[in-house]
Amino acid sequence: MLILINNYYVSKLKLSALYPFPSHIQIGQCCCMLNGCYTFTYITSTEIQVKSAGKTPDDYYKVGNETGAAVLQSYNDILKSCNALDYHDLISCSAKLLTDFPEVFEECQELWKAMVIDEFQDRSAVQYELLRILALHKRITIVGDEDQITIKECCNEAAQCSFVVDKILEISSDGTAGKSSFGDIAILFRRQVLGKIFQAAFRNRKIPFNVHGVAFYRKKVVRTIIAMLRTTLPGSDDGSFRRVFKALLLSEKEETKKVIEHIENVSTVRKSSFISAARGIFSAKVSGTFKRSQLTQGRKVLLMIDMISKLVNKVSY
Repeated sequence: MLILINNYYVSKLKLSALYPFPSHIQIGQCCCMLNGCYTFTYITSTEIQVKSAGKTPDDYYKVGNETGAAVLQSYNDILKSCNALDYHDLISCSAKLLTDFPEVFEECQELWKAMVIDEFQDRSAVQYELLRILALHKRITIVGDEDQITIKECCNEAAQCSFVVDKILEISSDGTAGKSSFGDIAILFRRQVLGKIFQAAFRNRKIPFNVHGVAFYRKKVVRTIIAMLRTTLPGSDDGSFRRVFKALLLSEKEETKKVIEHIENVSTVRKSSFISAARGIFSAKVSGTFKRSQLTQGRKVLLMIDMISKLVNKVSY
């Protein structure tokens, strides 16, 4: 579903300038205009999964959820205005392509004479429909984990969490000699939000636990992407450009460090920004400091920064 990231998305939902983007709106919330009123709605796990289930705004209207229908319709309208498809659209549109155009279906049948599907228990409704069409030749093998299927039969994330916590208490309180202690048990989860649900449940049930792994926004790749986006902002600080160069220069760690230090030295001498110094250095055809391959890499990083800036500005308008 739509995540409110900045005022661009708010404006797409026709939110008046008199209603600035509120700082308390968190990921998972959405706004829409319903009956002339602006409404902020928290998007539940059920609503987030509505597209993966192949449902439409009409499905919301049928159950009397006008806000959910308006949110989903607004999200679809934004995608259409950007001439874009999200992940679930790619799957559902592929299914429609195969259904509406027999020649495409026949070509795919000829191309993929047999299919093997792994992690079948994780498929969504729209994925299942695409697989059903592709596998009409009945030459398909699926691989899945029935233990995971047991958990997925629970109605939502809270139910999954309760199921797991109950199991932990069951095996840790078993009277046999082979019982497990809390320290013998580990839980793997894919989404950060699910980890928070488990943590709350463990505290409520007084189960001791430790959390391992890197938080999502502390991951190197995520921090680099955020830095890239920050470089598109007016007056972006040197730190964002420095992080982008550090991540995108394809050289050894020590070599990359020397390149960045040289840019910083030039920036200090010229009393200019990091990015201005970098543009001056890498615009030269020949350098007494860097090899030609290093100049080429620097230009590629600058090209990437410019491409992202143009793309963001294009979307913003």
